[in-house]
Amino acid sequence: MTGVDVDRAANDGSTPLCVASFKGFVAVVRLLLSRGAGANKADGDGGSPLCMASEKRHVDVVRLLLANGADVNHAKDGDGSSSLHLASQQSHVDVVRLLLEHDADVNRARDVDGASSLYIASGFGYVQVVELLLENDADVNQATNDGASSLYIASRFGYVQVVELLLENDADVNQAANDGASSLYIASGFGYVQVVELLLEKNADVNQATNDDGVTPLCVASKMGYVQVVELLLETTGVDVDRAANDGSTPLCVASHNGFVAVVRLLLSHGADPKNRAKGTSPLCEASHQGHFEVVRLLLENGADVNHARDVDGFSSLHLASFKGHVEVVRLLLVDGADVDRTNIDGASPLCLASYTGQDSVARLLLKRGADVNHLTRHDLSPLHLASCNGYVDVVRLLLGYGADARRVDSYGMTPVDAARASGHHAVVARLRATRCLLDHLVFDLSSSSSSSSGEDNDTQLLLVREEPRTTKKCPHCNRRRRRLYDDSDSHRECPSSLPETK
Repeated sequence: MTGVDVDRAANDGSTPLCVASFKGFVAVVRLLLSRGAGANKADGDGGSPLCMASEKRHVDVVRLLLANGADVNHAKDGDGSSSLHLASQQSHVDVVRLLLEHDADVNRARDVDGASSLYIASGFGYVQVVELLLENDADVNQATNDGASSLYIASRFGYVQVVELLLENDADVNQAANDGASSLYIASGFGYVQVVELLLEKNADVNQATNDDGVTPLCVASKMGYVQVVELLLETTGVDVDRAANDGSTPLCVASHNGFVAVVRLLLSHGADPKNRAKGTSPLCEASHQGHFEVVRLLLENGADVNHARDVDGFSSLHLASFKGHVEVVRLLLVDGADVDRTNIDGASPLCLASYTGQDSVARLLLKRGADVNHLTRHDLSPLHLASCNGYVDVVRLLLGYGADARRVDSYGMTPVDAARASGHHAVVARLRATRCLLDHLVFDLSSSSSSSSGEDNDTQLLLVREEPRTTKKCPHCNRRRRRLYDDSDSHRECPSSLPETK
């Protein structure tokens, strides 16, 4: 039959040779080539028959195509992957070898990301492919568009054998990606102990930090709680145990924040400073904020300043623990001498913060330690104001029991009752009104008792007043006098209007 177009493509651009190569049909490929099919005729995505056969590991088809003039370095349009890239990505060792024997460019980079075949194979941990590429002079330090080397990507995924191979072939142990992250940094951040050991044996820079945030391998390992990695790094000559990141976080700070007791103990034993105040925070503040009791105890035992306050807001460790309701941490800090009435930049004491967040157990502990129940912030807000506006009845009751002034007016002209009413906390309003009523009666009765000749002492009079206030009010429903028992209801217990309706 004459006039057949052997390279006639389908709608998707695939030629008969592309399809046969993809499927691995050797006889069909041979026939098509013998009839003049183009060995380099690509499909709609720019993939050549050789690319397809290489990716699918059809060795005989690859050999046949190469023998018929297929371009060994042809790359796909989409991402610029060559046949060697595709074979390396699939760990097709025999195809890789065949392509290299036909002068495939071992260092050709993919268009999409700049990855070489060595980088790709290293990222998948394909030891044999890596060996083969290195034997064929692959550039061991070639980097991607992001600056990542083959050693970096192998370290990222913890491929020990690949890392070892690359280092044996003179990979630059301190080569960093564009963001400054080294192979040691990335291995430390993922806790790959053996990889870290290998890199340190090759004199990796233990203090090399990232560009954007200034984090060292020790800092990232401490943050993640990788004890063995931290230990390895600390045993390395020249390690800076207190090297802070750009945000001021030291290894001890981040380990304390995350509650990694073993890491904190290790860092302290290697000289980490528990008083370090880089960028205004401290390990003790971090641990107290998160409620890590054992870490707090360790830091205090090693000389941490219990009254150090953060620069940004003036919060001390006691402020932070009180705010979050960490009772045992608060107790520990107080025993160590924390200032119970220390103020932050807004003038708030630890009791103010505990009241604001409804931490009644912490508030009780602070009050027992002598905290000022009527302490005022910069805006004249007392602990009672703060508890009232958020509706914490138990804290309100506690504060009143310790003598909180229910009549105190803040800088906005509001009393605790006003604050509770504005926020719709009716139970708090009732409790505060009852207290104010009681105070009114106490003042009246105590002043009356001074001119009385009954012989009752003030204590007895006080008890009588507390149990039964004597002011009365006429009921609008039954026109009878009744005692006003600290509520705003218009009826009383004996009034018919207070009884349930009968049907």
